[in-house]
Amino acid sequence: MLDLTLRKPEEIVKLLCGRLRKERLAQRMTQADVAARAGIGVNTVSNLEAGRNVGFENLVKVAWCSVGLTSWKRCLPL
Repeated sequence: MLDLTLRKPEEIVKLLCGRLRKERLAQRMTQADVAARAGIGVNTVSNLEAGRNVGFENLVKVAWCSVGLTSWKRCLPL
């Protein structure tokens, strides 16, 4: 679980995006693999992992398609 104590929103985004990248790599998937499964562009996946502005719907698509629901829950600070 992510430690969000006294974190700014941009710090939380950076942590979450890093966790998604780590999970993708653990699944041995490329950004192109994730993009194809999610039905989005490779640049969108790259932007997400870099913490750049990506819509929430695309965030959910990447999380769902690249790491699956079980791993996705590990990425969330719930």
